[in-house]
Amino acid sequence: MSEFFYWYLSEMPRDILTLGRRYVGSGWQFFNPPLLMQTLVAPWKRDRQSTDGYPLGQRLAAAIENLMSRFLGAVVRLVTAGVAMILALIESILVLIAFLVWFLVPFVAIALIGLGVRILL
Repeated sequence: MSEFFYWYLSEMPRDILTLGRRYVGSGWQFFNPPLLMQTLVAPWKRDRQSTDGYPLGQRLAAAIENLMSRFLGAVVRLVTAGVAMILALIESILVLIAFLVWFLVPFVAIALIGLGVRILL
């Protein structure tokens, strides 16, 4: 009997938290927000126009294209990092709910058994 309580109160909560940490970590690793923030103003898909040896008009056009590419890259990276943070928050909340439900289930079961006995009597 003591092995059951050890498992229920020690091993399984640790396993729930470990599994939750893995879920959050795998999502974080998939999106990798720190890397997205480091490369925030890098050109989108490394799309960059060279301006060497061109007349002024073409240089300005290339500079505008480079600026737009960096802006697009920043927008995509910010949205992706935001989605990653929201998903990590949702996963963390779900892990916390699972952790709390694990401890509440026995009390709910006892309460329901007591309610059933009370209804029968």
